Amino acid sequence: MTQEQIRETWQEAAGRFYAPTPDEFEAMYRRNKETALEQLTKKYKRFSLLGLVMGIMCCCYMLPNMIFPEHLRIWITLSFSAYFLIASGMDYWLYKGVSAIDCFTMTVSEVAEKAMYYKRKHLQFIAILLPLAFAVIGFIIYAAGGNKYLIAGVLFGALVGGCVGYRQYLDFMAEYKKVVS
Repeated sequence: MTQEQIRETWQEAAGRFYAPTPDEFEAMYRRNKETALEQLTKKYKRFSLLGLVMGIMCCCYMLPNMIFPEHLRIWITLSFSAYFLIASGMDYWLYKGVSAIDCFTMTVSEVAEKAMYYKRKHLQFIAILLPLAFAVIGFIIYAAGGNKYLIAGVLFGALVGGCVGYRQYLDFMAEYKKVVS
């Protein structure tokens, strides 16, 4: 095949496909499709709101309804609230950072670089929150004062929470992998 034949074949093939205008392309792209960045943004926003609600609800409902000794109730409530509010703040910061990534104005390398930066920050936040979670769980077990049913409930709740958290971690990492690829 000569160069001219290749060019004609290429133009013929290109003519067979519909070439949308940029506005039409944007409308087709936005119709029922979410990018990995949009999914990450929604997840971070959801987790941030959930942490904020949990932090507030701990103060409202835990303090008056606890079976722990009176002198430890306030500290357990404050530790729970602090944990959830710290997690909410971290998720909000990640939400703001990931939502600032713009695929339409940034180069591919900039998008990948920022995504990797926020992935590292996500992992650093996990490294901060895990010891705090273990400390809160340990404090509750200490406050349980040998009540084996309460301790079993706390440990079972921690196990379920750990499984759910691990699943969410895998989902977040899969989304980051999509963004970077």
